[in-house]
Amino acid sequence: MCILGFLIQLNQRAMNLNKLKKLYVKAPFFVKKIYALIPFKYRQGLEYRNWRKYLDEQKPSLKRNPNDVVKKAFENFAFYKSFYHHIDLQDWERIPLLEKNKIQESLDEFENYEVSKFYVTTGGVTGKPAKFFQSKNVWAKEMAFVYYFFKMNGYKPTIKKVSFRGGDFSNLKNDRFWKHNPNNNEVHFSPFHLNKETVYEYVSELNKIKPSYFHGYPSSFLTLAKLMSKEGLQLNYKPNAFFLISEGYNRKDILFLESFFNCKMKSFYGHSERLVFAVGDETLENYTPNLDYGYMELVDENGKVIKENDILGEIVGTSYDNEAMPLIRYKTGDYTSYTDYSTKTFGSIQGKWGQTVLFGRGGEEITLTALNLHSQELDDVLRLQFIQVSNGVIKLLIMFTIEKNETEIKVIENLLSSRVGNLIHFAITVTDNFILNKRGKSSLIINENK
Repeated sequence: MCILGFLIQLNQRAMNLNKLKKLYVKAPFFVKKIYALIPFKYRQGLEYRNWRKYLDEQKPSLKRNPNDVVKKAFENFAFYKSFYHHIDLQDWERIPLLEKNKIQESLDEFENYEVSKFYVTTGGVTGKPAKFFQSKNVWAKEMAFVYYFFKMNGYKPTIKKVSFRGGDFSNLKNDRFWKHNPNNNEVHFSPFHLNKETVYEYVSELNKIKPSYFHGYPSSFLTLAKLMSKEGLQLNYKPNAFFLISEGYNRKDILFLESFFNCKMKSFYGHSERLVFAVGDETLENYTPNLDYGYMELVDENGKVIKENDILGEIVGTSYDNEAMPLIRYKTGDYTSYTDYSTKTFGSIQGKWGQTVLFGRGGEEITLTALNLHSQELDDVLRLQFIQVSNGVIKLLIMFTIEKNETEIKVIENLLSSRVGNLIHFAITVTDNFILNKRGKSSLIINENK
């Protein structure tokens, strides 16, 4: 394919985003650099530009009505016709809450629905991944909100940043634990290879690049800071901000990072289902959702809507813009309480953001977030359990929805190992018998290496 043809395809909004990502990853580096010459806002498309204009101009709230989503879903999907059978759809709080497992029963219907879409998988850290379809406008909207958040903290796409998050680092050269990503204008550092021996190379490269902005997992930055402190290393400049994503943290972590790096930590709450987007305050102890992004509720253990402060409940979200698979009153599995119900501002998160850790052969801490269980190769996983046999050795118990042969299993083992820079050897055992604790619960990670 000629370069021009590749760029046209890459910037074609009708193209499936999952295929688009694979095409970009496999492209030669010089093609990625040429593609990155297209101004960022044009690479993201018209939907992105429209949302950014709305956010940048700080127009009055759209005051969107979640009942409109209910009406469209009922008209277009047999799943919702059946789910809402004999339900008074005019009474919002009587509309049934949606569980992840329930909507997974009708994946074929949503997959066959004729709208330009892509898929995401989520829920891997709970032991049972799930697949969701999203119309392409959802991704553009997400990017608009994220980059508006970046902008409010001084960042713009023309500024080079560094990231510490999951990715494929299987082909790194010796003493080079990072790679360049022109599309995001960033240097992508491996969170997997960071240890007391390699931290010198990391810091040397950071001091050479002098990035003003860091973007990645809190656990990776905590590891970096603790190793630097232990080895007597420091940055020879002052960054502007760290953007923390995908994992939880506590106030002690934030104070330590801000003190060590002498700059502010920033974060927002979001998830793969793209239902709620909430920006953290200066302390990162309170999050205020943008109610034009999605409709948010908290419900108690009986499914009753919480309308006052300081009562723990589960975050329930409704998508406004997902034409491919609208999620209505969807239970996210994250728990919090309101600190200001009038704005739906909530406090620290409990639940899926909780950290879970595996250990590499050198004792490196690798979170399941960094391992990234969201991929097509793992679509058929029904349930899994990690058993840490020793540093760098994981026995992985998996239950599949369909039978897998030895070759397919080996592909998955190699995929997972490559994602952590081959610091862990994964050995899969196919089973429907998982290890239970005394209370009959099946822990996602069991550490036998204690």
